Amino acid sequence: MTRSNRFGARASVRHAVELVDDRGRPVTPRDIAPIGTLDAGGRGQHEVTIPAGLADGFYLLRVTAVGKGGGREAAESVAAHFEVAAGAIQPIDANDWLARSRANREVTP
Repeated sequence: MTRSNRFGARASVRHAVELVDDRGRPVTPRDIAPIGTLDAGGRGQHEVTIPAGLADGFYLLRVTAVGKGGGREAAESVAAHFEVAAGAIQPIDANDWLARSRANREVTP
């Protein structure tokens, strides 16, 4: 994952990574990065990995980033949908994920 500073000034940044199943249940603990800084126009890298050994099914990996710089604040969230079958991870689009997974069928607390 690459973070880019588009504030035009030094910025404080933070992000969180979540992996949930198609029922919305966390699969791994939420990974919340410490607050960092990026210079104006700067870029930062953070490696995001999908853990091995996931059960067959559908998953959503979501990264939410927030930043504050130059008197402005912003938040952005991106998601990747994928299916695991016999240990193989296959990226799929959001429409396929919604049509084939349990995401639209039930809510489990």
